[in-house]
Amino acid sequence: MSIDVKIIGKSSRSITFAAKPVLHASHGMVFANLNKRDKSKVFGKNDKYVESKGTVLAEDIFHGLGCDLFGNTVYKIQIVVSPMEDKNAKQKKTRKKEEA
Repeated sequence: MSIDVKIIGKSSRSITFAAKPVLHASHGMVFANLNKRDKSKVFGKNDKYVESKGTVLAEDIFHGLGCDLFGNTVYKIQIVVSPMEDKNAKQKKTRKKEEA
């Protein structure tokens, strides 16, 4: 799935990444199966932390957008989730067309 998280307002910022949303018992909603490039969009360029982190939490995304998680700041946030076509399925379609 493609996930686009935006802060709407004066300093509108956005993070777009592809991930699989998973409901986790202790953390709530987490995002799994991010590649290294998408993880670096959320966490920045710190390679050691990016490689060790398996999933991304909502608080990680808000921190990456520069939200004040402990203050009194109020944000208007827009989250857009859309399904993505599987890359392997797309390759299989082109192979079937070539064979026909």
